[in-house]
Amino acid sequence: MNVDLVKRLSEFPDFKDIVDDYRKLPGLLGRDNPYLKVLVLYKIMETGGLESIHEEAFREVDRTLGQIIRKESPDALISFVTRTFDVLKQSKKLYPLSGLSCVQTIGRELFKTGSPPLINHFLDSAISLGFELPHVGGVSEEWQVQFNPAHLRNIRVWLDLVEQDPKRNTRLLSALLVNLSLGGVHVQDTDLFQKDVSRLLNSPIQQVYSLGKQLAKLFPVYFNEIGAEGLLRDVSTEIDELCHRKDRVIHFIRKQSHVESNPLLLDFIQQIIRFWRTGDRALLQPFLPEEVFQQVAESGPYFDDIQKIFQLLFKENKVADEKELVELDIARVETQLAKMSQVSAREKKRALLIIRFHQLLAQKYQLSVREIGSHLERGKRIGMPSPDSLIKALEETDIYTRLDAILSYLQGLKDIILSEQESIGLENIYHKRHIAANIPSMYGSYHEPKFDALGLSFRLENLANTLFEELVATMNLRIITRATIVQISKDLAFFVRALEIDGITSKRLNKHLELLSQAMKIRRFSYSQYIDIFKGFSEAIKEIISRYYYNPHQDNLQRIIGQLGPDQVLAKYQRGKKKQPQAAFISKVSETFLRNLVAGTLGLQSLDTFVSRILNTLNIQKEELSSSHLDLLMSYDPHQAISPIHELNPATHDLIHLGNKGYNLVLLADQGIPVPPGFIVTTEFFRCQQVCSDYCASNEDFLHRVNEQKTYLEAATGAIFGSPSRPLLLSVRSGAAISMPGMMITFLNVGINEEIVEGLIQETGEPWFAWDCYRRFLQSWGMSFDIERDVFDAIMHAYKARYHRMLKREFSTEEISEVVMAYRQTLEERGVSVPDNPDEQLQIAIFQVMRSWYSQKARKYREIMGISDNWGTAVTVQAMIYGNLDTDSGSGVAFTHNPTRTDDRISLWGDFTLGNQGEDVVGGLVQTLPLSEEQRRENGRKDEISFESQFPQLFARLNEIAEQLIYEQGWGPQEIEFTFQSDTEEGLFILQSMDMTLRARRSYSVFAPSLEQDKAYLGNGIGVSGGALSGRAVFNLEEIEHYGHQHPSDSLILIRSDTVPDDITEISAADAILSARGGATSHAAIVAYQLEKTCVVGCAELQVWESESRCRLGGHEIRAGDFLSIDGRGGAIYHGRYDIKTVEMWQ
Repeated sequence: MNVDLVKRLSEFPDFKDIVDDYRKLPGLLGRDNPYLKVLVLYKIMETGGLESIHEEAFREVDRTLGQIIRKESPDALISFVTRTFDVLKQSKKLYPLSGLSCVQTIGRELFKTGSPPLINHFLDSAISLGFELPHVGGVSEEWQVQFNPAHLRNIRVWLDLVEQDPKRNTRLLSALLVNLSLGGVHVQDTDLFQKDVSRLLNSPIQQVYSLGKQLAKLFPVYFNEIGAEGLLRDVSTEIDELCHRKDRVIHFIRKQSHVESNPLLLDFIQQIIRFWRTGDRALLQPFLPEEVFQQVAESGPYFDDIQKIFQLLFKENKVADEKELVELDIARVETQLAKMSQVSAREKKRALLIIRFHQLLAQKYQLSVREIGSHLERGKRIGMPSPDSLIKALEETDIYTRLDAILSYLQGLKDIILSEQESIGLENIYHKRHIAANIPSMYGSYHEPKFDALGLSFRLENLANTLFEELVATMNLRIITRATIVQISKDLAFFVRALEIDGITSKRLNKHLELLSQAMKIRRFSYSQYIDIFKGFSEAIKEIISRYYYNPHQDNLQRIIGQLGPDQVLAKYQRGKKKQPQAAFISKVSETFLRNLVAGTLGLQSLDTFVSRILNTLNIQKEELSSSHLDLLMSYDPHQAISPIHELNPATHDLIHLGNKGYNLVLLADQGIPVPPGFIVTTEFFRCQQVCSDYCASNEDFLHRVNEQKTYLEAATGAIFGSPSRPLLLSVRSGAAISMPGMMITFLNVGINEEIVEGLIQETGEPWFAWDCYRRFLQSWGMSFDIERDVFDAIMHAYKARYHRMLKREFSTEEISEVVMAYRQTLEERGVSVPDNPDEQLQIAIFQVMRSWYSQKARKYREIMGISDNWGTAVTVQAMIYGNLDTDSGSGVAFTHNPTRTDDRISLWGDFTLGNQGEDVVGGLVQTLPLSEEQRRENGRKDEISFESQFPQLFARLNEIAEQLIYEQGWGPQEIEFTFQSDTEEGLFILQSMDMTLRARRSYSVFAPSLEQDKAYLGNGIGVSGGALSGRAVFNLEEIEHYGHQHPSDSLILIRSDTVPDDITEISAADAILSARGGATSHAAIVAYQLEKTCVVGCAELQVWESESRCRLGGHEIRAGDFLSIDGRGGAIYHGRYDIKTVEMWQ
């Protein structure tokens, strides 16, 4: 071979020489021209075979770029940036870290130019270059999580660029947010990413605060303890040591949590529990090295018992997914585990520890609000504002108290975050290498005020959002009235305040809040104007979503979703169709992304829901109601429709709302006097009953409130409405502000049917009582539908005659049940339906009582007494007290003072009856007995018992109540209606109390003494009112009109078997009343006194045949037109007509 040729060949440059020459070339050509140098470097990176110096070329480009940008003009730089990013795209996969360094250098230098076109071109190019996703891919044999190392570098580069000028770089901020949201984020404790968040917060983010928070919330780094420290380390160690590190899965997660703690541990621990529950080992494969996975056993000592435990825990706690275990109460789990006898104590302990381990990881990585108090206390120790008032407020049940305290505290945290003063972080970090896994790790803590404030803010915002959701869910928007709008205005102010704390402001929102505030001051503000205001709120919310969410992200969403494609977008954004056109895919993912952002914003989603519900209800009401009904509905306050008796409601605590009866009952209950539990349907509902009953939503709302009160009654009594077992029956009574005794309907024993009757029999052992309750209910029901009392009296008389009974109490069980069925049949024959459903009974009874305000006798009474028709009536609903239970029960009416005297001494006076309910006494339906011994003696009722003698304990208690009201509370003389269910004090209940009609000194007529009159004595009753009167006997209205026309100068005496308020027209037209039954305290007797009629009641020997216009007394038969004489004070009754003189006396 030619030696020269060989020598020359050996002098040729080899591959290494060529690469070295290329390495030197940029320096030679670009010594004085950095631009040319970079072009040569780009050429090197584009040339195949030079891969070994590509990364070196990247670094040289990075060093040179700053020189070029500082020298070149903006126009020249645009093409330079384009060329640079073309090169970066080609080499991105091979040299991602170097490429990111170039991007950072270019960005930092370009931002210094201040050229908007150049900066926008750079931002567009950087975003188009794409983002490094985490690409988490299992665990290596070295026990380390596999992921893309360029992912964290990409986050940090873009964050650094954003921090240069956050306001100008919102596009890049948005792009980072979109990429992390759609592609995922992976940050480990050892990355100490908390410092990056601190740098972001110390940059000028005030004007992009909302957007900055949207991004910052994605980072799972809001904790101070780095690695598994404190309780987390203790729990993870204990669960591993329980099995002496032999459960390979638990040992692995313990080591990983100590060495490489990261948010993936949450998914891992959930899959461990799912594996234990289901036995599916494949669930663990993505989280374990292959060698560990192969050792996982699907049965044995570390599986069998723990599987039984979790299957049972899931069932007992109704857990659908492992994520829900975060909310389990550990104490409750301990109790449940203690009851499991078929599993070992060790496995019970392991189950408890794995749940606690899971909860601690969730608290660390998921901004959980669980144990928020401990987070607040920890914040206090590291310099956050004092949480004492907030912690105290969070213990309250009132949602507004809690929200107000949270928002106030959040404002304080926001002030820290946006402080212009730069805050310094404090690191206490220690590094070590784990010998077993040969993995370096770190532990310690990091604190920095702005970072700590932001982390605490996120947790409190999550709690606040829960409260906002609760506020909207519990706000009654089934109907909207002016009262509702007052509450809505208060709620909206909270929402606006929350949005402002989150960095969201809206002039339109504030304007409409002010409009609403002013509108409520105008009484005649129209319904359509309210709709316009809430439409304005809706538009303001749309504007907020557009300004803070749609506009900043829309362009980036289009581009980035296209870059990622279905393969790289997280599964949670791809629910539904798997394959779809790109435009539909982008639209679907964008919608989900924006919806999630809105849902995470403080108060915004709840505000949108709130306003939408309001508008929906307003529009429905407008469509379904006339303008007059709309006006009435708007004036209605549903919160004032019902008032509990045993709970003072300041909004309704007055005579107008509660009526005289209800108002006094509330006062009595408040003073500890025994009053049956119940509630009052106020005159607020009566006033608006037409629209409330006609409009479905308002009717449903009212019935919902009734059901709530019914539930409280059940809790108070221990009985259940509508249940045959321990049944609860109710009374439903009227009660106007101005008393109208006996003029309106009363229902007793509401909630009864044949099945309930059997339940009462089983409970009490008193069949007669149970059937009598049903009888009374049916009679009150029929009379409310205009069936005359005489119809029921006729049935009763017929059955008494059939079975030869003097008193209804003498009926056997079979006989009284026949009477009841006869009552029911009569109702059905007359077209009156009796529902067996107790709830339906209660609903109808309430409306029937209100309807009775407009009954003929009530109207007539108001006309006679000169009372306005506009007062309306309240309705009092109470648990029944059974005065008809047995012979140790009964009812009565007591005057606190002797009505025949004028002294101030308390002296109980009145009527009572045994084995009857209260309506019998006040209705004048039964023969009554005297209340006190003094009364019995004064009335000359020698053969009768008194309440005082028969029930001394109850009489004494009644006297105590009278003294409490008169002497201690300063009430005037009272008329007290009571019922007793036993002969002990606990069985006594006050049904109502009202002012007595006081007697005054007046001129009264008396009979002139005569022997002839003494011989004409027929009998005696109870004198109620008036003096001596002689007149013609009459039995009905026709006879009153007839004799009044034929003999206008003669007085007329109305004769009745019982004295009932139904006879108001007859009582008003006659001059005097005489009845066989009833007492001085009956409603009709009181009405007679108010109308200044002479009245004698309770003449037991008087027999009356009203249909035949005749009666018999003292062996004499008296027919219509015959003369009688009665004494309204003494109660004496004479046959014939006698002289009368006038005297002055107290009456």
